[in-house]
Amino acid sequence: MGNDSQWQRFCQAIDAKELARDSTFYSASGRIRNREALIAQVSSVLAARQSATSRQSVLRTMVSSYRNDTGPFARTRAAASLTTSGMP
Repeated sequence: MGNDSQWQRFCQAIDAKELARDSTFYSASGRIRNREALIAQVSSVLAARQSATSRQSVLRTMVSSYRNDTGPFARTRAAASLTTSGMP
């Protein structure tokens, strides 16, 4: 997750309160520094909660971030709209 707000929403979407509160992963720099452990933890949570409902919840959160220009593609979308504005 690109920023701390996205991380908190992601943890909420996968019902992983323990990860959201874990000081190791609380900041973006902590998540980067502890990437291998983070991947293992998230994989474990997702494997335990693997159901259609869980996947839909995660997708809804990600789509909501994208639509509200708060997700990882916000800058890309903004740049694309600037470069194509005024084009026929």
